[in-house]
Amino acid sequence: MKKTLLTVLSLALLTIGFSQTQIENGDFESGWDDVSGNEDEPHEWNSLKTADPGWVAAFAPVVAFKELGGGHNGSDCIRLKVINSSGVNANGLLTNGRVYASTNPDNGYVYTQDGTSGNELVFNDKPDSLVFWYQHTPTGSDKSKMEVILHDNSAEGKLPETGSTAHWVARARADISITTTGWTRMAVAFNYYNCNTPDYLLAVISAGDSTIAEVDT
Repeated sequence: MKKTLLTVLSLALLTIGFSQTQIENGDFESGWDDVSGNEDEPHEWNSLKTADPGWVAAFAPVVAFKELGGGHNGSDCIRLKVINSSGVNANGLLTNGRVYASTNPDNGYVYTQDGTSGNELVFNDKPDSLVFWYQHTPTGSDKSKMEVILHDNSAEGKLPETGSTAHWVARARADISITTTGWTRMAVAFNYYNCNTPDYLLAVISAGDSTIAEVDT
């Protein structure tokens, strides 16, 4: 079974006192928003059911499932699954930006929707690392990922990026392929491309390896 549970996301800052900046609702404990379909989405997070364009979202499968009572530090977490819909394997996907969905998986991406509450995270810090906890049960050789970019407002921030990345300030990415049924902590360093101050943080969690994801069985 393809199943990825993630909770308690944090950004560790190298500052005096080793303070931490938290991703908004990174522990999925700050409420859930009603969306079309049988499941809700964590407040400040989006999946296929709130994707752009709306007509695609209306027919998209539910790939993010609310789990109550199974969290790492609190009561809640999110379960992501690869679901087959109309012959296409849809990744279990969650982002603090917005999903652009397409009937052709090669054309899908997530992006920071500038100026839209709930689809952007204004962020001006320079963290050292991304820290998160996960459980992972892949199908076959499939893998999942947790990825964060810090970017300025000179161009649209999106993942995957098929054009210029000159507006990127830093990136942290973890590819997860091993099976773990207990909560596992992972920390991955940010790679900085320049000394600029970011304007936004875009995060994406994906169960399934892009366009070659294997469906949950």
